[in-house]
Amino acid sequence: MILLDTHVLLWGLKDGHQIGPRTRRLLDNSLAEGNLAVSVVTFTEVARLHRKGVINLGTAPDLWHERQLATGLHELPVTGKIAIRGVSLMDSGFHGDPDDQTIVATAILGRHELVTADRAIQDWCKQTREVQIVDPSK
Repeated sequence: MILLDTHVLLWGLKDGHQIGPRTRRLLDNSLAEGNLAVSVVTFTEVARLHRKGVINLGTAPDLWHERQLATGLHELPVTGKIAIRGVSLMDSGFHGDPDDQTIVATAILGRHELVTADRAIQDWCKQTREVQIVDPSK
């Protein structure tokens, strides 16, 4: 399963230049095969950004959420194991953002590849080798 970080989901919807051709093919193929997912936390982050006016979804967040799932995108739940593992990442130098902790813990425990451009996450994953990262710019 391919797990998207929040910004990659938003970029992908715009067909933005931030996603390179190789990653675009990976995302398109994964979606077609039913192997593309986000953590439920991603929808929380998107709703917050919309509410603050940082992004405009063009519709209410609940309708936007339904539309994303209708495309075949999977929504992965946050379990107690994921929540606890996310907090424990700080023991190995991961930063204190609880949303990022949860997304990375979801990738670790589910053995998902994580598509992220977040340098702090990329660096931590390269150092610990706990998650395979896909750089969206490629």
